[in-house]
Amino acid sequence: MFVCFQTDARSNELRSDSTTDCDPELTRTVDDFDGEIRILASIRNYNWDGISFLKYISKKSTRYYLKVEIKSYGIHFGNGVFFILSNGKRFSKPNVKVETDYDDGDYFTTAFFQLTQQEMLLFSNSGIDKYKVYIHTGNFTLQSEKISELETCILKAK
Repeated sequence: MFVCFQTDARSNELRSDSTTDCDPELTRTVDDFDGEIRILASIRNYNWDGISFLKYISKKSTRYYLKVEIKSYGIHFGNGVFFILSNGKRFSKPNVKVETDYDDGDYFTTAFFQLTQQEMLLFSNSGIDKYKVYIHTGNFTLQSEKISELETCILKAK
């Protein structure tokens, strides 16, 4: 199942501006104050575990981020995010801070961290099969190809 999240517009500072070939899979917003472009692609699996790829384009730089969340039981804080890609390669960020969010009776263990363009290319060339966020594991095998497509869309988006 594919879910596209709309950016939380807490005020009028963000406006929607969809112009990519990957619509409606990407959400593109422009900050009215500094003109920064924010592009988001998200997907969830059957357990409502989610992964989001973000691209921030400013006048000075382009930055990439990944947010991964997994439904968990209880509050857990620690470090480490690990992925097994569909091509068998492994990718890890052992020092990434992991936190727990609580939403409508459910706990979600989450991690949010910056990626290099090379790391983004790694994900676009091979989708994600399995992942571990601190002590919780999840599976995106059924969505692996879609994750790879979304990564490619994010990399191409302007």
